[in-house]
Amino acid sequence: MPAKKIPLEPGKKEVKPVKRKDIPRLPKEEKEYLVKFYFRYDELQKKQFYVISLETLKIFRTLSYGISVDVTKSKDTIDIKILGLNTKSSYIVQPKQAATELFFEDLYGNFKVLVHKHDKLFNSINASFNIFTKSISLKKDLSKAAKTAKKQFCVFEVDENKFSFKENN
Repeated sequence: MPAKKIPLEPGKKEVKPVKRKDIPRLPKEEKEYLVKFYFRYDELQKKQFYVISLETLKIFRTLSYGISVDVTKSKDTIDIKILGLNTKSSYIVQPKQAATELFFEDLYGNFKVLVHKHDKLFNSINASFNIFTKSISLKKDLSKAAKTAKKQFCVFEVDENKFSFKENN
């Protein structure tokens, strides 16, 4: 037995149900990670470090997250594999990105830095580290493998505001 249609009040239009396919979707964010390069001097250890920082562009509001990574360094290549996000224990939760910092002691010269995601996508860049001139320069990777990468999910930058060096007394 078909459902009865209830007559509408005069002057009112019939409302059609909204279908899921009719709801516009927000565009998915293309870039997911920000990779920063900088120098940091550790006063406690009395050592100069080269730092590669990895942050999500997404801000998390309810929990504090860190990024789990697996790092392999060879002669002229640094492989960073993103394993996922993990929660940090914190009593005060502030809206911020998930992040991790990778410290290296002996990066001098040119290195190819590769960032791999769990779905086998990767982004890469060529970084040149020079502690004597206190500079880090980045050059886009023009290799065949980088050109065939399907999606650019990382933004690479040098963060000179975070540079710190041993103070001469």
